[in-house]
Amino acid sequence: MNFHRFPNLNAGTLFSETYYLVGPTCLAVHPIHRETLYLGTGWDDGSRRSFSLYVSHDRGDNWQKLPFAVPTTVNQILIDPRTGANLVTTRLCIGTDAGVLTTSTIPC
Repeated sequence: MNFHRFPNLNAGTLFSETYYLVGPTCLAVHPIHRETLYLGTGWDDGSRRSFSLYVSHDRGDNWQKLPFAVPTTVNQILIDPRTGANLVTTRLCIGTDAGVLTTSTIPC
């Protein structure tokens, strides 16, 4: 099996074998806060899967998983610049194999 390792929250130390971030599919840069990146994943080999969104606020040095349920591969992440002034209220539109999802109650 091929796994991709990415820096974790511990200053670049790699994830252990039991905690991988696998299958990066897309990356988006916040239009206002350029140090903030969003990473989408989509990987399934039948026994392991990773469909998630991750965020980095330091240009990719550290990543954390966003608490947002993604049912399938993330193909595209769009950041609504109208809501981007405040990182907490920034609305993401996520293109997946199952359709378009949003992180807010306002449709994309």
